[in-house]
Amino acid sequence: MKPQNATPLLVALGCGASTPKRGVSTAVEDIIRETMEKYHTPGAAIAVVSGNETWSQGFGYSDIEKNRTVDTSTLFFIGSTTKSHTAASLSILVDQGLLGWESRIRDLLDDDFEIMDDDWATNHLTVTDFLSHRTGIPRYDLAIKTDELENIRSLRYLPLSAEPRTAWQYSNHNYGVAGYLVEALTGQSLEDFMTENLWKPMGMKRTYLNRRDVEGLATSYSWNNDTEVSEPRDAPDLAGMEGAGAMVSNVEDFARYLRVMMNLTEGPISADGFGAILGNHMLLSNASEPGIFTGAAWYGLGWNGGVLDGVLTYNHGGDLGQFGSYMWMFPEIQTGFVIMTNQKGSFVEEVGDRIAYAILGIAEEDQVDVEVLANKSDLEREYLVENCVALSYPALAGSPPGAEVSGGLGRYTGIFGHPAFGNITLDVHCPSGNGSDPGSQVTAENSPANPTFDDDGCVLRTGHFDTPDGGYAAELQYVGSLSDDEGGEAWMAWVYALGREEYYRPKYCMMVVFSFSEDENVVALAANARLVPGTDMFVFNRTTGNGNGDGSAGSLSGEEEVRRNTSGASSLISDGSTSGGVASLVVGAVSVTLTLLGVLL
Repeated sequence: MKPQNATPLLVALGCGASTPKRGVSTAVEDIIRETMEKYHTPGAAIAVVSGNETWSQGFGYSDIEKNRTVDTSTLFFIGSTTKSHTAASLSILVDQGLLGWESRIRDLLDDDFEIMDDDWATNHLTVTDFLSHRTGIPRYDLAIKTDELENIRSLRYLPLSAEPRTAWQYSNHNYGVAGYLVEALTGQSLEDFMTENLWKPMGMKRTYLNRRDVEGLATSYSWNNDTEVSEPRDAPDLAGMEGAGAMVSNVEDFARYLRVMMNLTEGPISADGFGAILGNHMLLSNASEPGIFTGAAWYGLGWNGGVLDGVLTYNHGGDLGQFGSYMWMFPEIQTGFVIMTNQKGSFVEEVGDRIAYAILGIAEEDQVDVEVLANKSDLEREYLVENCVALSYPALAGSPPGAEVSGGLGRYTGIFGHPAFGNITLDVHCPSGNGSDPGSQVTAENSPANPTFDDDGCVLRTGHFDTPDGGYAAELQYVGSLSDDEGGEAWMAWVYALGREEYYRPKYCMMVVFSFSEDENVVALAANARLVPGTDMFVFNRTTGNGNGDGSAGSLSGEEEVRRNTSGASSLISDGSTSGGVASLVVGAVSVTLTLLGVLL
């Protein structure tokens, strides 16, 4: 398909050029309404930019309870669509001579920056490496804290999962570092810098960072399949990693942003800056999903780049909490669009892909199945949850579900700590006497979880832990004892979202292996905190509580090693230090490639 002139394109879409903002085209409006109904989406807004014209419209509700509708000024958290703004901010600092694209992070942050067990990465990783997700740092979203510098310092306890510059691995920690660089080099908050140097020059008047109480912010919702009701959720908080996904904006402001990005010559970003931001820094050919691109696909700096039916295309999505966004632009035809919604999920991706096809006039027979593509991550996550025990512990998969444990559940209670992930608190949770709380939250009729109950119907449960995606807790299921040579006990933690009254399926699952001292006290647990079988197990050393329930802490001697092997493939080794250890666990011959824990796209 040859690039089209913008005006005929919009006429073809039904967007009359005489009245900006009179509404999006009938075709685009139909796509949005149909897809909102399919995914039970409460509210959404869109802006389409073509040439000098902008069409924008709101759909549905920004607050169901207050009967408040979405309009084009409604504010949404936009998640990882923030990343391109962080990259643009750094381009301004490059122009000012405060750093270069190839400046080494260690030179900029000194001893605050250190990569675990990798001197080369510590001393050579650059600004571009972090902005293009080629550092070797995987997603560690459960380790995100509310302090930016603490998140950076935690990297010394989080191992790389690939050699630097050899693989594209999306990681929010990369952009946490990038956002902090702006603050460290300018002495301003990231929001103040972006407001003064980026947003105001672009005409973006109502864009903020991490503003949970700003006037006009939509209420976010999650859909409950059991009750078929959209349930309100608290606004997210990404205070410790604002550069990765904390922007709050509306489609009016983002239309202005897209126009600047497509013109390539206007606004606060220099020509060199545009070249760096939109350039090819890491091919996505080895990534799990290149999207709907039909040609080469790459990652720039906060943008996906590629070719769609012969047209140069850029896009990026984002979600945070229950908010979602998706932006697209086609600079050759000076056309772009952005969608924002207050209930994340497959809606924003499917509707974005469908609108992209409509704009380019791609015949249906030449399109990929966007519904399958949009639901891929959810289907993969569901597959993992459904088959978690078998994938995680293949040698123990035949054990009776929820088997009994010796010594009672009280021996496992206490606080277990890791220097990057923080503390896990385990308590015994019992049903209420009046029957209002039966004890377990993960035993819905269609749930694969079989938590272990004691004689009183109590379960072992983690305390609540907060993530940018919301609050979670987990209930534990005993899977079986490992061999005498391996030692320890294999458990499964079924992770569920907080804030609902009904019982429902767990959202994630996590391997947990308890280790014991010679006197049979629990001294540590290891968990695959990335939530994917076959990935690193992180050792959380017990700091309070022991098997006798006297409040004292179990401990390992400084020289003692705890070794265990869940499948005969490799060993899990802890150095017994108080700072915790990290070890790798390969689960049999199982290889699972999944896109999980989609806190931020």
